Amino acid sequence: MDVVFGSGNLDKLSNIDLKKYFLKYLEYIGHPKSNLMTKAVCTRLEMSLRTEENCVDCNVFLMRHMETYLRSKNWNCGLKDEGPEQQTQIYELRKKYLSRILKSDINIKRSIVLEELEDYRNCQVALKKIS
Repeated sequence: MDVVFGSGNLDKLSNIDLKKYFLKYLEYIGHPKSNLMTKAVCTRLEMSLRTEENCVDCNVFLMRHMETYLRSKNWNCGLKDEGPEQQTQIYELRKKYLSRILKSDINIKRSIVLEELEDYRNCQVALKKIS
């Protein structure tokens, strides 16, 4: 959320009970551990990585943080400081996550994606033979 709202605007979120809404969602979908979550204590982690200019890649930051979180106070998600190197990392992570989502077994369009991928690969092979 720091990425979207900027670290200076977090007090705007302090009046929103995110846990309450998360618990309502868990109850709505019938999650088996929704009752257990009512006792969970929420903690906002202080992370060394904070961006000021990038407010469009929140999803990539979130995915990376979920992928690398190790419950450590010295946790580092591996992203560089804001700048060209981080942009390159973000670009590569976008490709990685998009590929996983498109190829996922729960993607109802997965077969279409895989067929188009195979067609693309065949075109690339044909182009190499021509060159």
